[in-house]
Amino acid sequence: MLVRLKEHQVEGLGLSLDGSTAARHDSIRGVPGTFDRTLQAMRWAQELGMPLQVNTLVAEETASDIPAVYELLKPFEWRAGACSF
Repeated sequence: MLVRLKEHQVEGLGLSLDGSTAARHDSIRGVPGTFDRTLQAMRWAQELGMPLQVNTLVAEETASDIPAVYELLKPFEWRAGACSF
C-alpha cells in the first residue's frame, strides 16, 4: 500500500500512536490489532524513505506512558510529532 502511495507522489505518512504497548494503544483506539499495524506501517515508511509524523494523545490516561512511547519511537526516523490534549 505505501509503495503505491509513494508512486502517486505522497510525500509523507502521519500515524497515531497512543500507547507503548498493544494493550494501551488498542484500548484507546478501540480496535484490537491497531498497535501492531501502526508499527508495521512505520517500518514500511522507514524502508521506503517516507517522512513520518507521529501523533500521540496526551491525557490523564496516557500521560504516564509518554516516556515509554518516546523510547519506542527512538529507533524510527520521524520528522514531526504532534500531541493532542
